[in-house]
Amino acid sequence: IDKVAWRLGRYLSDQVEKEAPPVLEEPDRSYRRGFDNIDMARLHREFDKYDKEGTGRVGFKDFAKMLVKMGIAPEKKSEEKGPDV
Repeated sequence: IDKVAWRLGRYLSDQVEKEAPPVLEEPDRSYRRGFDNIDMARLHREFDKYDKEGTGRVGFKDFAKMLVKMGIAPEKKSEEKGPDV
């Protein structure tokens, strides 16, 4: 066991990077085309209607309600029915 631990230690020590890898985040939305045409104050007011706790976060149920009210909620695909005979 000691020999395996020694080999594993050597293997893992080779895996240590000298510099930490960069943290990748989603780019700021302001870089997207047409973003300067958005009424941010109105957008914040709409969001605040569903942010009940004022935490800057919206739960899933409130998110779903928001999408339905906006008319952009994805709908279930209706399965094709056979003819009623």
